[in-house]
Amino acid sequence: MDIYNHELYVTCAEPNGKGEYSVVKLTMGSTSEEWPYNRYTWENRTNAISHYKGNQFILLTETGAEGEEDKKIYKLCIVHFSAGKVVV
Repeated sequence: MDIYNHELYVTCAEPNGKGEYSVVKLTMGSTSEEWPYNRYTWENRTNAISHYKGNQFILLTETGAEGEEDKKIYKLCIVHFSAGKVVV
C-alpha cells in the first residue's frame, strides 16, 4: 500500500474466487463513516504498490499458477489509473 495526495492505494485480490485483482483508492479525511473509494481492475496478481511520480505508480506483479513457483514471472510496471482500469 502507499499514500499519495491524501489517498491510500491498496492492492487486493477479489473475493469472488475468479483470480481477479484490483487496486483500491481510498480518499482519506472524509467525515463520513465510510471512506469513499475507487476500484481499478488488473489481470495480474499484484503484490505491492509504490508511488512513482505525478499520477504514476509502480506495481510489483506476478504471473503463473499457484504451486508452479519455477514458472512464475515477476515484473515491475509503471502504471496509472483510468476509467476503472490499471493502465500500463
